[in-house]
Amino acid sequence: MQGSQRFLLGPLEHKGQIAGWRVGQVLCAGIACLAALGVLALSSGVLGIFCALCIVVVALVVASVPVRGRTIEEWIPVVIRYAFHHSKVTIMECVLTEFEDENDKRHVGVLADSNGALSVILKLESTGISLLDEGSTHRRVEGFGSALSVIAREGSVIDRASWTAWSVPGDGNDLKRDLRIRGVNGIDHAVASYRALIGLVSSMAVTRNITLTLRARTTSRRGTGVISSLIEEAKTIARAFEDSGHRKCHLLDSRAVELLFLDRQGISIDDSLEERRIVLRGSQSFSSLSLDNEHFVSWWIAEWPRQEVSAELLAPLLLGEAYRSVSVTVEPVSPSIALRRAQNARTSGAADDELRRRGGFMSDRRRERESDHLMSREAELVDGHSSLRFAGYITVSANDEALLFTRAAETELAGAQSRLLLRRLQGDHARGYVTTLPLGAGLP
Repeated sequence: MQGSQRFLLGPLEHKGQIAGWRVGQVLCAGIACLAALGVLALSSGVLGIFCALCIVVVALVVASVPVRGRTIEEWIPVVIRYAFHHSKVTIMECVLTEFEDENDKRHVGVLADSNGALSVILKLESTGISLLDEGSTHRRVEGFGSALSVIAREGSVIDRASWTAWSVPGDGNDLKRDLRIRGVNGIDHAVASYRALIGLVSSMAVTRNITLTLRARTTSRRGTGVISSLIEEAKTIARAFEDSGHRKCHLLDSRAVELLFLDRQGISIDDSLEERRIVLRGSQSFSSLSLDNEHFVSWWIAEWPRQEVSAELLAPLLLGEAYRSVSVTVEPVSPSIALRRAQNARTSGAADDELRRRGGFMSDRRRERESDHLMSREAELVDGHSSLRFAGYITVSANDEALLFTRAAETELAGAQSRLLLRRLQGDHARGYVTTLPLGAGLP
């Protein structure tokens, strides 16, 4: 970005912590202490003391020693989930219907997942900000923030928004079409030179798809009422994008939604019944996912940058060949709930600090940063700013394991260039792949 506008992302919040330990770690240590007391009750001799110490040491290792980015205590639910679900052939299934908007008589494709949540998809134009002037860049970034603030108000029907970007092999026609639009007022020799360049690189061209999936919260209201409210909010968000200088975006009808999913590996459309079903089938190993002779690896963005970043934070991950998908899922938090959570988190943090002080432990720099962030977040909420939870996911694909290993290494390097900490979803790559589909998945 040419301007000096920078953004500071808050630290990742760890829910359910007690003096810096997660609930799982506390349970692991507590169970070990109870077991050690039981051993000592049975035998208070040297052997009993030795066995009790071994139990406590093993529990501390399980709870605190990381193995490939996670402690053993964190790996246990992953292994259990993989044991029960790795042999599933059908990974994901949702129903696609078409709804006619009464206001403008347009047809909109509506997705219903297995939990009954309803989603619509906005197709966004792939426009960058790198070559824009500072004012235009600021307008577009502010427009994106304004669009997200629409869904974070009290009473919003939308409970989740998912921004997804992926590429498929292209023929360069989108570049030529863009040149025809932008080259009208251009210098003749510059336009001719750019047209020649497009002709040379058209064989390596990719078509970038960018969508914003809006999912309606599950409430007691059913049927057309929820869908109508969801569509109206989607239109409001689309207008917020356009007012800030983004290209016109539109809601997809059912046929466009079908084509969008058929671009992705492992997806099939089952219309043998009265309703059309979008089905994802494949097989999963602990280290990858296999769909239609393609192999996939997924990551969760475990940590976002701690220092100030520009609006092009994800550029190293988004630019590249047609094998990588990136998704950021956002969950709006209503102002009243967000303020209550911020106050509870601040109170809990103060209690943890007091517990550490009594135990003779000093607060580290990380804890001080988190405390400062909690105070600033509460002040922002009081000033009327919106609150959003978000999580990022990445998936790469290849047709053989050697190429998959190379592309995975390239992706982790791109993540490092973006100052992200990526954690492979070992044993859970199927769910990681689903989060990078335009379905609004990704947050618990």
